[in-house]
Amino acid sequence: MKTETNNTGVIDLRKNNNMTALKNHLADQIENMSSDELMALNNAYCESAHYDGDTIYENDDTFLEENFSSISEAVRAATYGEYNFSHSHVKFNGYANLESLDGIGTDDLVETVSTIVSYAIDNQSDFLMLDFDFEEEEAD
Repeated sequence: MKTETNNTGVIDLRKNNNMTALKNHLADQIENMSSDELMALNNAYCESAHYDGDTIYENDDTFLEENFSSISEAVRAATYGEYNFSHSHVKFNGYANLESLDGIGTDDLVETVSTIVSYAIDNQSDFLMLDFDFEEEEAD
Protein backbone atom coordinates (compact mmCIF):
# COMPACT_ATOMS: atom_id res chain seq x y z
CA MET A 1 0.00 0.00 0.00
CA LYS A 2 1.37 3.39 -0.94
CA THR A 3 1.24 6.13 1.67
CA GLU A 4 -0.89 9.13 0.77
CA THR A 5 -0.05 12.82 1.03
CA ASN A 6 -2.39 15.68 1.78
CA ASN A 7 -2.51 18.86 -0.31
CA THR A 8 0.60 20.24 1.46
CA GLY A 9 2.70 17.24 0.43
CA VAL A 10 2.98 15.97 4.01
CA ILE A 11 2.24 12.29 4.59
CA ASP A 12 -1.15 11.81 6.24
CA LEU A 13 -0.29 9.03 8.66
CA ARG A 14 -3.94 8.37 9.51
CA LYS A 15 -4.21 6.79 6.07
CA ASN A 16 -1.12 4.69 6.65
CA ASN A 17 -2.32 1.55 8.41
CA ASN A 18 1.16 0.35 9.22
CA MET A 19 3.03 2.85 11.40
CA THR A 20 5.57 0.18 12.32
CA ALA A 21 6.48 -0.30 8.66
CA LEU A 22 6.97 3.46 8.25
CA LYS A 23 9.15 3.63 11.37
CA ASN A 24 11.24 0.71 10.13
CA HIS A 25 11.53 2.33 6.70
CA LEU A 26 12.83 5.57 8.22
CA ALA A 27 15.16 3.76 10.66
CA ASP A 28 16.67 1.80 7.75
CA GLN A 29 17.33 5.06 5.90
CA ILE A 30 19.08 6.51 8.94
CA GLU A 31 21.15 3.37 9.54
CA ASN A 32 22.44 3.65 5.96
CA MET A 33 23.32 7.35 6.02
CA SER A 34 26.85 8.67 5.55
CA SER A 35 28.59 10.74 8.23
CA ASP A 36 27.62 13.98 6.52
CA GLU A 37 24.00 12.86 6.16
CA LEU A 38 23.90 11.89 9.84
CA MET A 39 25.34 15.29 10.74
CA ALA A 40 22.55 16.99 8.74
CA LEU A 41 19.91 14.78 10.39
CA ASN A 42 21.29 15.42 13.88
CA ASN A 43 21.42 19.16 13.27
CA ALA A 44 17.91 19.25 11.81
CA TYR A 45 16.65 17.44 14.91
CA CYS A 46 18.54 19.82 17.23
CA GLU A 47 17.15 22.87 15.45
CA SER A 48 13.59 21.57 15.31
CA ALA A 49 13.55 20.30 18.92
CA HIS A 50 15.44 23.36 20.23
CA TYR A 51 18.39 21.32 21.50
CA ASP A 52 20.90 24.12 21.80
CA GLY A 53 24.49 22.97 22.09
CA ASP A 54 24.12 19.53 20.50
CA THR A 55 24.96 20.54 16.93
CA ILE A 56 27.72 18.62 15.14
CA TYR A 57 30.13 20.58 12.94
CA GLU A 58 32.79 19.86 10.36
CA ASN A 59 36.14 20.01 12.15
CA ASP A 60 38.07 22.69 10.32
CA ASP A 61 39.62 26.13 10.70
CA THR A 62 36.31 27.80 9.89
CA PHE A 63 34.62 26.08 12.85
CA LEU A 64 37.37 27.25 15.21
CA GLU A 65 37.36 30.80 13.86
CA GLU A 66 33.57 31.11 14.06
CA ASN A 67 33.21 29.63 17.55
CA PHE A 68 36.15 31.09 19.46
CA SER A 69 37.15 34.71 19.87
CA SER A 70 40.76 33.89 20.75
CA ILE A 71 43.36 31.19 20.32
CA SER A 72 43.49 30.67 24.09
CA GLU A 73 39.73 29.92 24.21
CA ALA A 74 40.10 27.32 21.48
CA VAL A 75 43.15 25.74 23.14
CA ARG A 76 41.32 25.58 26.50
CA ALA A 77 38.26 23.92 24.94
CA ALA A 78 40.47 21.40 23.12
CA THR A 79 42.65 20.69 26.18
CA TYR A 80 39.78 20.07 28.57
CA GLY A 81 37.74 18.15 26.02
CA GLU A 82 38.47 15.05 23.96
CA TYR A 83 39.67 16.71 20.80
CA ASN A 84 41.81 15.62 17.86
CA PHE A 85 42.21 18.12 15.02
CA SER A 86 42.59 15.30 12.48
CA HIS A 87 39.05 14.01 13.18
CA SER A 88 36.36 14.88 10.65
CA HIS A 89 33.67 16.31 12.95
CA VAL A 90 33.40 18.12 16.28
CA LYS A 91 30.79 19.08 18.85
CA PHE A 92 30.70 20.81 22.20
CA ASN A 93 30.31 18.67 25.30
CA GLY A 94 28.24 19.75 28.29
CA TYR A 95 31.12 21.88 29.60
CA ALA A 96 31.63 23.85 26.35
CA ASN A 97 34.76 21.85 25.61
CA LEU A 98 35.43 20.18 22.28
CA GLU A 99 34.72 16.55 21.52
CA SER A 100 35.94 15.42 18.12
CA LEU A 101 34.50 12.53 16.13
CA ASP A 102 36.32 10.48 13.53
CA GLY A 103 33.23 10.02 11.40
CA ILE A 104 29.65 9.98 12.67
CA GLY A 105 27.61 6.90 13.47
CA THR A 106 24.11 6.59 14.83
CA ASP A 107 25.57 6.33 18.35
CA ASP A 108 26.84 9.92 17.96
CA LEU A 109 23.36 11.35 17.36
CA VAL A 110 21.85 13.49 20.10
CA GLU A 111 18.98 10.99 20.49
CA THR A 112 18.35 7.36 19.60
CA VAL A 113 17.30 6.52 16.06
CA SER A 114 13.82 5.50 17.27
CA THR A 115 13.35 8.83 19.09
CA ILE A 116 14.42 10.80 16.02
CA VAL A 117 12.15 8.69 13.78
CA SER A 118 9.10 9.30 16.01
CA TYR A 119 9.85 13.02 16.18
CA ALA A 120 10.45 13.23 12.42
CA ILE A 121 7.07 11.62 11.68
CA ASP A 122 5.38 14.39 13.66
CA ASN A 123 7.59 17.12 12.12
CA GLN A 124 8.09 15.96 8.54
CA SER A 125 8.70 19.40 7.07
CA ASP A 126 11.86 19.71 9.23
CA PHE A 127 13.32 16.46 7.88
CA LEU A 128 13.39 16.82 4.12
CA MET A 129 16.42 14.51 3.97
CA LEU A 130 14.15 11.57 4.87
CA ASP A 131 11.87 9.79 2.41
CA PHE A 132 8.51 9.34 4.13
CA ASP A 133 6.93 7.80 1.04
CA PHE A 134 7.37 4.07 0.65
CA GLU A 135 5.75 0.99 -0.78
CA GLU A 136 4.67 -1.60 1.76
CA GLU A 137 5.25 -5.18 0.71
CA GLU A 138 2.04 -7.04 0.01
CA ALA A 139 1.44 -10.11 2.18
CA ASP A 140 1.30 -13.39 0.30
